[in-house]
Amino acid sequence: MTVLDPILTDSGIGYGPLASDTGSDVFGFYEDWRRSDGDRGEFLSILLRKWEIEDAGWEELDEARIDNALQETRRGQLTREAFQMLTRDDAIIAFAFAQIILDGNLRFEDQRYAQVAVQRQKLERVMKFRGWREPLEREHALTLMEKALSAANII
Repeated sequence: MTVLDPILTDSGIGYGPLASDTGSDVFGFYEDWRRSDGDRGEFLSILLRKWEIEDAGWEELDEARIDNALQETRRGQLTREAFQMLTRDDAIIAFAFAQIILDGNLRFEDQRYAQVAVQRQKLERVMKFRGWREPLEREHALTLMEKALSAANII
């Protein structure tokens, strides 16, 4: 198994896949799920349903549609579309790394969805919308994620 950079495995490093509230929650819930012998193929869809996040839009990379989803309401709140997309991206990326860390491998479909989510998160519009204080550090973390996802043992 490839040794992962600590940014990819440590929930305390701010730009890694497990550092956000969503990433940390996904990792913890998945760890509990696996301890109870839950089927990993069912985990994400059940979690998303509980969180009322649509299990759709995994392959979306059209910048015009993404830009349209990233509109804020008049009060500066996230639109439903933005919340859905950003939460779904954070969840699938964290789930992919949870599998790599806990299972030593990754389901092909989850790898693909996580790779697209990382690509989407690297888009300039998404980076700007999320307001990362250190965008170059975030971009570096996303590049590490891309490499680790590509190198993962796929089942």
